[in-house]
Amino acid sequence: MIIIFSEYTSAGKEVGVRATEELITVRECARSFVELDAPLQGGPKFQAFVGAATPAGQEPPRLPVAVHDHSMWEMLGLYRGTLDHTLYGRADDMTRPGYAELEVIDHRVMEPGDVICVPPPPHDIHGFTALRDNTWLVAILPGWYPNVRRYFEPERNIYYLQSQTPV
Repeated sequence: MIIIFSEYTSAGKEVGVRATEELITVRECARSFVELDAPLQGGPKFQAFVGAATPAGQEPPRLPVAVHDHSMWEMLGLYRGTLDHTLYGRADDMTRPGYAELEVIDHRVMEPGDVICVPPPPHDIHGFTALRDNTWLVAILPGWYPNVRRYFEPERNIYYLQSQTPV
């Protein structure tokens, strides 16, 4: 899973030097949310997802991916490009359906090799914008993304549910 952070020249010389550091980061991210009894390779099952950081992978940069959750923790690593990423936490008591007060927990511009841990629910809320063409990220998570997720509009303090299944 981690080798995707390493790039090689046509002569086979490694350009990226973060492979070992990223393996440690994956372990630390996972350890903060789950009990790891064994080395990562033989321990809990993780899913890895590699994808374009723009909606449908086709839109130009600077179109934001709506603020959303995944109902699980995840680790995001930037492989290529530049990503403006914001992580949110719930500030309300979560008792009113459709209502959510969010607070910014972390905001950063990510460059290749940067990694961020998105915590478990209810603070697994984030949004991002690719700042350059051809921006790609890697997500490592403890299972498959759920079919339905919450999308948030922080400026209006609301959220709605939306299916991820194509119509």
